[in-house]
Amino acid sequence: MAEAVPDVSVTLEAYPGYWGGEPSIKTLHFELITDDTTSITAFEAGELDVMGVPSANWEEIVSNDAFATSARPSNHVVYLIFNTETEPFNNKELRQAVAYAVNRQDIIDVAADGLASPATSLATSYMFGYTDDHMTYEYDPEKAKELLAQAGYPDGLDIGSIKTLGGSYFEKVVQVVQAELAEVGITCTIESMDGNSLVNDCITGNFTMADMGQNLSLDYDFLKTYFNEEYIDGLNMARYSDSTIQDLFEKGASTTDKEERLAIYKEIEDLTQEVCAYVPLYNLQTTTAWNKDLNYTPSITGVLYKDFSWK
Repeated sequence: MAEAVPDVSVTLEAYPGYWGGEPSIKTLHFELITDDTTSITAFEAGELDVMGVPSANWEEIVSNDAFATSARPSNHVVYLIFNTETEPFNNKELRQAVAYAVNRQDIIDVAADGLASPATSLATSYMFGYTDDHMTYEYDPEKAKELLAQAGYPDGLDIGSIKTLGGSYFEKVVQVVQAELAEVGITCTIESMDGNSLVNDCITGNFTMADMGQNLSLDYDFLKTYFNEEYIDGLNMARYSDSTIQDLFEKGASTTDKEERLAIYKEIEDLTQEVCAYVPLYNLQTTTAWNKDLNYTPSITGVLYKDFSWK
């Protein structure tokens, strides 16, 4: 590392003795720019060579022939979380009612400017163990009302607040969710918070319902962190655990036969879809732009900077 300025920038210099050969570009400089307008202005002025483009600015950038662009699926999943330990969401039918009440495409259009695809599972298509052969919660407000009645709330209910990250696309997500839940008889308020407070409340169980996003691993085994008891007060923010699911994750992790592992993960997927501790909403696309004079290839598994070169 050549230089690091906390919360501002990092400059890296190539290691000439790298076993894979010396890279073409010797220095990389990373700028942390938290304001979207500032980053777009810097990129358009040629002060940046590569940037992740905010969805709100995508059409502006992609229509400019001066830049190369890529919009591709990612392993980033946005989802709703229920606190399954306490009322009212210790009730499976109520959780399922919420899952049927939300229109994922409406959420994508508002929160992601259309640059996402509906998610029916926490697993993504890049993940080993992914299958689309599972129970889904397609938008069905009438089904939501039926389940609401089965849950003991034929006249609807107020669930309190949905906690979210203020000033972000997550806030836009819950604004759509709030409106669509109201259509089936579920009312709520929105509690916008800073990131640290939101994560702390979700980890400690100080919430009823929230939305969150996560870049997931490329193996289904990672999802045990969402369902196993040992991860409560951690990534298992839904605070849901089931011994059958835990045993299956352990079996999958210790099985070397590929097809057997896939069958185990399919069984887990069926069980976790049924319990509905989380509601997957969408997979965000990764939108990137770069200087056309740069040889650069975006990748789901990360960028190999040693392969960068100027044309």
